Amino acid sequence: MHSKELGEGDPLILIHGWGMNAKIWDRVESGLSKNYALIIVNFPGMGGCKNINNYSMESLVDELDLLVPNNSSIVGWSLGGQLAIAYQKKYPKKVKKLILLSTTPCFINKSGWDYGIKEVIFDKFSKQLILNWRATIEQFLLLQLHGLPNMRKATKDLQNEMFKLGEPEPNALINSLELLKKNDLRHDLCKISVSTLIISGGRDKIVPVDASVYMYENVPGATLEIFEHANHIPFLTETQRFVDTVQSFINS
Repeated sequence: MHSKELGEGDPLILIHGWGMNAKIWDRVESGLSKNYALIIVNFPGMGGCKNINNYSMESLVDELDLLVPNNSSIVGWSLGGQLAIAYQKKYPKKVKKLILLSTTPCFINKSGWDYGIKEVIFDKFSKQLILNWRATIEQFLLLQLHGLPNMRKATKDLQNEMFKLGEPEPNALINSLELLKKNDLRHDLCKISVSTLIISGGRDKIVPVDASVYMYENVPGATLEIFEHANHIPFLTETQRFVDTVQSFINS
């Protein structure tokens, strides 16, 4: 992993989701960097970061630890939220607060869990990724930006912005997608030992609000904020509200 750093103040880590990179946070940089020292992470194989051979949650947690100072607050979006949960579990003393954004403890439907994606649909997506990763990324972005005016243009523009840091390595896309299939962090939620804010988009087509409500009910003392008109990327559609919400929570 590597990171972009800017701003002054207490450290605030921003972790992107699957297939994206640090540029996804561009709109919130100026607002958050006024009060925090931002450390904006790139997953291995994404955003120009070199890939790693052992693509596991354990290795990603240890890679992340090289970038995280003591007393850090962490914002994890989607897959980044799952990594934030796993990181806090292993290094609890380094984390001040957690913000879990459009995050689910489990992406795949299974016994006792109906807030995910059917495994057959996920496997179809995985096969498409192997055949044509660029088209698959575009399809995924369309789903994330569902409901926006001029959705296809917005998708193309966002994809072009992401690729300015470099195209993702196909193996990293495949390996990190496999993590989404395997991860089941439901039993880790009750072990989260820091103040936690859960932010959900009311129109999210990837992580339903019910998954966020489940986390809210199972993370001790958690706070839930639903952006009713937002999709999977609330910080793009409601940027100022997101910045204000994060700052209010960290400062409380």
